[in-house]
Amino acid sequence: MNLCRRKPHILRIVLVVSIASTLVLGVLSLAAWERDRVSGTRLYLFYAQKQIAGFREGRGRYPYSLSELRQYAEDNPNAGFTAMIFEEEISSVGGNSLEYEVLNGKGGWFYNKVTGEVRINLTMKVKKYLWFYFGDYKDEIPAEWGGEIQQGYLTIN
Repeated sequence: MNLCRRKPHILRIVLVVSIASTLVLGVLSLAAWERDRVSGTRLYLFYAQKQIAGFREGRGRYPYSLSELRQYAEDNPNAGFTAMIFEEEISSVGGNSLEYEVLNGKGGWFYNKVTGEVRINLTMKVKKYLWFYFGDYKDEIPAEWGGEIQQGYLTIN
């Protein structure tokens, strides 16, 4: 008789532990996914800066837009460029490739065709966009990320 009374308690405990484990795994998966979104965006920034510098070296001017840069890469496959759509993945799940001439915080990219400067068009800290991101950049503002190529490595300032 005593064993029958314990079964419902054991079942409740197993059920609570199962639900809690599922929730923890869900949060960890979401955190890893958001980490990948930040890493991907930073990598796109690196490639954009590298390819803009290469475009200027080859053409003597900066591209008029990131779209022109992509088109140049498609038209000149032997130029050492990769034809890619640069996506900012922090503000938008599907990626935001919109381009702005003003740093307005709307997501996508800020691009200055006169100076060749490209930045992530997000003006608040990463943690404001990605609630489950707990990485190194959570308190940084993506618009302030810059990059230099030093001996094949990316140094983010």
